[in-house]
Amino acid sequence: MGTGYAKPYAASTAYAAGDNVNVGNATYRAVQAGTTGANSAPPGARPARVPFVVRDGGVRWEWINDAAINSKVGAYVETEVVDGAGAAWGAAFNYHIKTKPRAGQFFPGVEFDYANDSGADCALGITDCTAIRVGLSGDAQVTHGLQITGEGSATTGYSAIWAFRINGEKVARQASIEVDSMSEVGLGFGVSGIGTSAHSVAAIRDVSTSPRAIQVSGIKSVATIDDTATTPTFANIGGTKSLAGLREASTTPTGILLQGRYAAAQISGAGWSVDPAGGLTAARLNSPLATPASSRAPCRAGDWAHDTHFIYTCVAADTWKRSPLSSW
Repeated sequence: MGTGYAKPYAASTAYAAGDNVNVGNATYRAVQAGTTGANSAPPGARPARVPFVVRDGGVRWEWINDAAINSKVGAYVETEVVDGAGAAWGAAFNYHIKTKPRAGQFFPGVEFDYANDSGADCALGITDCTAIRVGLSGDAQVTHGLQITGEGSATTGYSAIWAFRINGEKVARQASIEVDSMSEVGLGFGVSGIGTSAHSVAAIRDVSTSPRAIQVSGIKSVATIDDTATTPTFANIGGTKSLAGLREASTTPTGILLQGRYAAAQISGAGWSVDPAGGLTAARLNSPLATPASSRAPCRAGDWAHDTHFIYTCVAADTWKRSPLSSW
């Protein structure tokens, strides 16, 4: 357990084991007492990997934190787990409500009130101001960066109304949740196979009045949405839409591509359908009256047209034939 207090660093100076010093924007702790070298100070920046131990004369320093964090800290708690220590906690807050909550009462287990009244906004990536930060490091991975668990309630079945809630009309300017990691899945539900209980309403539910429910941009190598589930319906669209239930306006080679194995129909609508073999069945078929300019007018084999006197069929490239119409 360290004190969190940093002494000034100096060359050719004796330090005891456990002493903390600041070098540039790095804080080190002496894990071996001794006298520093004349010109062998440890690096003044965060190392690429931790743990990081460096020799300085007769002293062995271990990097423990950024100096900017360590030098002005309201509370400093450090726990180091070594072989034989068993299970360990960096800090534990046990809060047990045993009185009946009443209207207007507030029972926070832990509360962080963080305000910026400096008169200047924090610039992302330059002067980060973070209310709560979880930093993960080391040579081996941990299981969770942040975990919220619950044992359920004997009366309601659930431990909380929300396990995680972001509340406030303007709590975040860019995004309420931002995922910048390079993990296999950005946001997963039951991906690990642990806790895969069924959601009774939806995995994701949006009832806001925002301009878009989901906005997707950027370059995707496989698909914008990849659905491999065995659900009855891929997308269930209801409600009143002012433009379209489904609108595709990209410049891709194909607007909608169907490549599955369909037992009943490739696509089906009210009064019409396309069967698995590509046959079209429709309650009625309507096309505008049109007359080819001549029997050699441009066309592709299979094209057809009709006017008040004839039905025209394109039998080969730029080759039309016609059949007369009659009344009955």
